[in-house]
Amino acid sequence: MLNRSPSFCDEIKIHLPAKLTDGHHLLFTLYHVSCQRKLDVGSQLETVVGYTWLPLLRDGRLLTGEFCLPVSVEKPPSHYSMLHPEVQLPNMKWVDNHKGLFTVTVEAVSSVHTLVALLFRSQ
Repeated sequence: MLNRSPSFCDEIKIHLPAKLTDGHHLLFTLYHVSCQRKLDVGSQLETVVGYTWLPLLRDGRLLTGEFCLPVSVEKPPSHYSMLHPEVQLPNMKWVDNHKGLFTVTVEAVSSVHTLVALLFRSQ
């Protein structure tokens, strides 16, 4: 039986720099991996099918939670990394009409980066 919507549960740990900026993001490259060997010498087993990204900061805090991201046919220019991919970007070609296709869950374990807004009251 062919599964057209595979689900993978991989855990990846990333050591982030202590000083993050709005330009820091995670870039995901999605591949189609052929399960059949081709006889052509120049044929590849992996073919890029799209890209998506997730900015690491929003309002100075790490983004955490589950995100269902749309997939772009083309690699986005570097300045787009500051924007969330759900934003309609001009001149971008999207897989399945900008529908969220790639789901990722981000869980931060950090003593350096702020995860929630803290309210301080002076008395």
